[in-house]
Amino acid sequence: MQQADILILYDTAQYSKNEYHNRNRIKTPRGPSWLTVPVRSPRMMPSLSVKIDNTRDWGRRVSLTLEANYAKAPWFRDYETEIERLLRQSRWERLADLNIRLVSLVANILDINTEMVRASSLPKGDSRDPSDKLIEMTRAVGGDTYLSGPGGHDYLDRSKFDRIALRFSSPAETAYPQLWGPFEPNLSVVDAIFNCGVETKTLLA
Repeated sequence: MQQADILILYDTAQYSKNEYHNRNRIKTPRGPSWLTVPVRSPRMMPSLSVKIDNTRDWGRRVSLTLEANYAKAPWFRDYETEIERLLRQSRWERLADLNIRLVSLVANILDINTEMVRASSLPKGDSRDPSDKLIEMTRAVGGDTYLSGPGGHDYLDRSKFDRIALRFSSPAETAYPQLWGPFEPNLSVVDAIFNCGVETKTLLA
């Protein structure tokens, strides 16, 4: 997000079970642990259609889990209120809406002002090919370069990126102070926010 001019929130992508659509990892005294938002039988549908299972009080559970594992973190008290308020506000209906609000909250905390656009607000393209879809979305917002995460190496067809440039971005691997033992990479951004506060943004450079 920090490296892009426009962030396209891919809410039309097919929901994938056991991926990061509805869960992320935090650090606990017993090692990394998943935080999960329960969903109601997604079964081959786009993320924007996936409904949250509100029969369980997941917002309270996630908030209490964050407090149990980060209460001693230097910046926890500075950010816990707004994160908890978002998680526990009137029941969220759809997973995509919750995720987009969480991304917006993180952007605000880190002072990242990148424009955000929902894929569902763009003209519907004709292609089913993953690379073609991304090219269509990039063109729809007037872009000339698509910035991919490292996972794009596995599925993007580079030969199709002729009129649109393709660049890859790697996640920052800078170690930072954490609770509970040796540094653990690839956690939710809240781990860095609670431990590093305003310095978190420098980890992304």
